[in-house]
Amino acid sequence: MPPENKVEGSRDEEIDIAKAVETAREWIRQNNAGTLSLLQYRLERVQKNGTSTRYIIYASIVPDIGKERVWYLIKVDTSTGKIVPPVGRGKIDEHHNLHLEEIKVDPKWTE
Repeated sequence: MPPENKVEGSRDEEIDIAKAVETAREWIRQNNAGTLSLLQYRLERVQKNGTSTRYIIYASIVPDIGKERVWYLIKVDTSTGKIVPPVGRGKIDEHHNLHLEEIKVDPKWTE
């Protein structure tokens, strides 16, 4: 077996997913005035993105009582612990379609 297969095969996908989810949740928490509680945050979906170390995290929050749920799409590279732009924020319409707009991310999360 070539060396690159051994390296890729040795990654623990569950640990990588947990790291990606934690990075995304922390970014959401820090970019929503720090008021995020567990009742407002919901991990919606996690999917692989291209390489063995990148995951797309779909999460949502209710920013305040009576407000509409806001969705986020955040790509995380677990080998670096960094967010990979673009990051999207948006809402789901009455037909259950997700509409996202790209938002800026502080370079401390991406570099």
